[in-house]
Amino acid sequence: MELDMHMGGLGYRDDIRLEYIERHHLPAWNEDAPRLLQVAWAVGLMMHVMRLHASAHPGWRIVSHEALCMDPPARLAELARSVKLDWSEHADERVRASNAPGTGYQTKRLAAQLPAKWRTLPPSDVRAVVEVLAQFPEMARWLETPELSEAHG
Repeated sequence: MELDMHMGGLGYRDDIRLEYIERHHLPAWNEDAPRLLQVAWAVGLMMHVMRLHASAHPGWRIVSHEALCMDPPARLAELARSVKLDWSEHADERVRASNAPGTGYQTKRLAAQLPAKWRTLPPSDVRAVVEVLAQFPEMARWLETPELSEAHG
């Protein structure tokens, strides 16, 4: 699996380190970790920060990636309407057109395949990723699913 995720120097930014990593006792960036685990760390950090800010704003909508992948045009239209945004036919067409095979920085993916993409990783990689994510409190609910419990338990 190609992991070309740009993280914008997240692990090196003093503001991120002070505001989130140290204040919330999160794991530190490991520049020597394999790329897969660096990406897992970045996902854990971003999920923690997003949930932290969302909890301070009860009016914010929280939607999972998996839910959006089930029927992207319908789910995104519903989300747009729920936050009082217009959803146009053009937007619908763009979303439908992006639901196609793609790689790298292309904005095309087969949405139905994305929620299960992690299952293509070797079990040892899944265990290593789960170990990283388990260090982020906001990931706990996700890690408690039976499939992931089996992967790291």
